[in-house]
Amino acid sequence: MADIQLINRVYNLLGRNHQDSSVSDEWGQIINDTIEAKLKIMLESNTWSFAIKFKELAQSTSTTNPAFKYQYPLPIDCFKVLEVYNPYTQDGIVSISNPIEQYLYEILGNDLFSDTDSILVKYKVGDISISELSQSFIDSLAYLASSELAMNLLENAQLSQMFLFSYEKYKSIARSNDIQNGKGRNFNSNFHNNGSLQ
Repeated sequence: MADIQLINRVYNLLGRNHQDSSVSDEWGQIINDTIEAKLKIMLESNTWSFAIKFKELAQSTSTTNPAFKYQYPLPIDCFKVLEVYNPYTQDGIVSISNPIEQYLYEILGNDLFSDTDSILVKYKVGDISISELSQSFIDSLAYLASSELAMNLLENAQLSQMFLFSYEKYKSIARSNDIQNGKGRNFNSNFHNNGSLQ
């Protein structure tokens, strides 16, 4: 279920009075489903710093892909793999340098296949907590969902266009504030078990 704060925001934008914040309202389930679908679209459209994690993968005991020696199940919360590394341990700390070339691995479904004997991935997270989102991102998502709902539920094309304009405005603010320090660096990065980089 989408976050209550987002559901309430969409209700307010649509000018809809509701008894509570649940999907028990006749519009509730439609609003909830629309928010979840639009969140996925926004996560697909850009690489957001708050939706990125690193994780060293565990090998499966066998592989279903005859082209590669090893099979690695991807993290449950993985939305899309961005980069793949061959990690190494130095002074008890797992470290990474440059990503490995794309021809050295293949991703099929929820598994990564490679001849590399250890794999660490940088990936997009598909399950985001609202506490991790900036207010501009929340407003952008609410306006995007409301734009579609204004057409489907209110049959108001003008309001839909107004919401779409606001979506673009708040998304632009969210993108400008979404700082990804060190994105272009080529030197080694230290990886810690909590998923953060030093």
